[in-house]
Amino acid sequence: LILKNEASISGKLNPYPANLIWSPDEFKFFVEEKDKIIVHKFKDPNPLIKTPDQFELPKAQKVFWYPDSEHLVLVEKDKIDIVEVEGTNRVTIYSGSFENSNVYVWPNGSKLVILTTFNQGSGSLPNLYAINLQ
Repeated sequence: LILKNEASISGKLNPYPANLIWSPDEFKFFVEEKDKIIVHKFKDPNPLIKTPDQFELPKAQKVFWYPDSEHLVLVEKDKIDIVEVEGTNRVTIYSGSFENSNVYVWPNGSKLVILTTFNQGSGSLPNLYAINLQ
């Protein structure tokens, strides 16, 4: 983990890189690097559980946490995937045209909201559509 030397408002050095994104439960975070995403988990306090504390995922155009803090949403050109933080069980949720920077998860995790147009006629503006995940 490379830390940037950025000054905080108080004048002290910021100990976190600018590209560090915490999970909703604040027990995990990910850092986007040039060609990969590194997910860091705090070690489990139970000594009998031997899970790694760092996982590597492929880079995506946009990455954000799913509300359960156990999954990440990966947005690529014309494709939206959900993957577990360990990089397993990658599932394509939507494949088709949409505005890639406009993908949002519903607060309770029940759906994704995308900006797209299903009417390919000339002059049609995109609308918001929900993709149910349950």
